[in-house]
Amino acid sequence: MGMLQDRINELDSAIVNVVGDLVNTMGFYNTDRLMSYLEEGKKNWSSTGRYPFEELVFLNIKTNATIILQQDGVEITKYKYIKVNNGSLMYENQQNKSGKATAIYEIRKEVFSSTWNLRFADNSLVFETWEDMKKHVLTTYKYDIGEELLDGEKVTS
Repeated sequence: MGMLQDRINELDSAIVNVVGDLVNTMGFYNTDRLMSYLEEGKKNWSSTGRYPFEELVFLNIKTNATIILQQDGVEITKYKYIKVNNGSLMYENQQNKSGKATAIYEIRKEVFSSTWNLRFADNSLVFETWEDMKKHVLTTYKYDIGEELLDGEKVTS
């Protein structure tokens, strides 16, 4: 990962504006501050930065952070992952002498696109539907994540 990608992943909320071969960032302490900047013009950002352009992925942004991606000041898309559940799973691992390994995971739902994010310590994947993610975990880890709960409600794709 590059310096810009690392910075985006550590921001609590931000505007990321691509202008030519530069990327300007404006960080905020939370989504509320970001929205008050956008809606009321409050000058309440916590950081700014300018970086050389690099390809970005938004799979590892902080949970509950809102990231707005702009091109020349015009919004292209937004990202915000909310936590659905986390846990650990045991799976068969041929590289481990005992044949078993444990992985801690976090399941997140992207608010603006309704995709699903499955994060492990060293890997983060996005799925179009809950069923796609569930199938991946079952196939890869032989583990059924079931119908994890979000605010007491069953998950729907």
